[in-house]
Amino acid sequence: MSILSKLTNAIVSASNENVLTLSNINLDFSLIKIEAPQEFLGLGQALSKDRRSVAEDGAAHRTARRLGALFESIIPNTPTLFQAYGRRVSEISSISKVNPKGTSSDGPFMSHVGIDGISIWSAATSGKASIAVHLLACMLVRQLTAIQATALLVELVEERRKWIMSNGDESNIANIADQMASRQEIPRSELAKWVASAQAWMLSADEVKSQEQLQLRLISDNVSLPVNSGPDTYQNVIDAWIDAMKSLDNVISGMPLRISRGATLLGISAWHIFPDLNVIGYRSAKVQFKDPLVSCGGIITIGLQSSRALDEGLSWSLDLSYLQHYGDPVSITSSVGNNGSRITISELQLVAFGSLLRAWGAFGEDTYAVAGFFKALSSLDRLETWQKKK
Repeated sequence: MSILSKLTNAIVSASNENVLTLSNINLDFSLIKIEAPQEFLGLGQALSKDRRSVAEDGAAHRTARRLGALFESIIPNTPTLFQAYGRRVSEISSISKVNPKGTSSDGPFMSHVGIDGISIWSAATSGKASIAVHLLACMLVRQLTAIQATALLVELVEERRKWIMSNGDESNIANIADQMASRQEIPRSELAKWVASAQAWMLSADEVKSQEQLQLRLISDNVSLPVNSGPDTYQNVIDAWIDAMKSLDNVISGMPLRISRGATLLGISAWHIFPDLNVIGYRSAKVQFKDPLVSCGGIITIGLQSSRALDEGLSWSLDLSYLQHYGDPVSITSSVGNNGSRITISELQLVAFGSLLRAWGAFGEDTYAVAGFFKALSSLDRLETWQKKK
């Protein structure tokens, strides 16, 4: 054997040993923090000091980093979507209606006043893969309850980890990142908080984009599109997520698109980016959102409706293995349609006010008088705060 061959074999052998050694290192991905993309900086500046600290250095950042690392190798390259989403979240967070600044009159809750963008900012400072997983969380929250979304995210994490462990080649240096990411523990409690933050964000964003969401809901109510279908829950959700990201990335770039499944519409609703829609079918309609984030030509055409009932809207049937701690998987079918809407914060305040009036009995019969009382009480509180500052 020649000296060159011996040297080559020695290098290969050393490389294989190094690869096997590296694959057994339990690297903590949460230690890594990167600068957020330019488009997301507006959100970072709009967050309260405490929320920004949690997103950059707390458990939320650790969760975002580990989720991004775990799914990174299957996430498509969608730079246009990420840029547009960054601009949209910065736009929404700059609106004082949903992001008021805390004052001394808020007392101990001062640092909690304002929009909850923790999940987004933690993702933005963790890398593009983490931003993509945040988009996935928004899709799940739009379609499911917070408990169901958390259970499904737990299942996706566990299934992804199992797939890497059973299919990854530890001798291949290209798979080292996946192997390390699969060894990171992501507690269910942290996933629940991350989902809750995404849900809180979407409630605020829905309030800002209420008109667009109403228009989109009118379309969704009159089409019958499955988000995705298939017996494998993990692959079902992953395919829908990837399909929505790829589709919207192309549409935002100005490429027209025809769809026959609801994943893209679910992405539009969850991410608050609104390309024009052209619905062809029994009830044809054209909806022009004129969203400045979408380039000219980016129009989505929705094909003929399926034979399913027209009032189902966007439907998704899934088996949740981690919804309960024991027993068989729970089958659920959810839809974003007439039964899938949620009330706004303003509507919730009216419900609370009505409940209070009912509890007061005869004293609450004069609605205007009671409302005037609370208005005067609020003005008095602001006056006392102003006098203390003088």
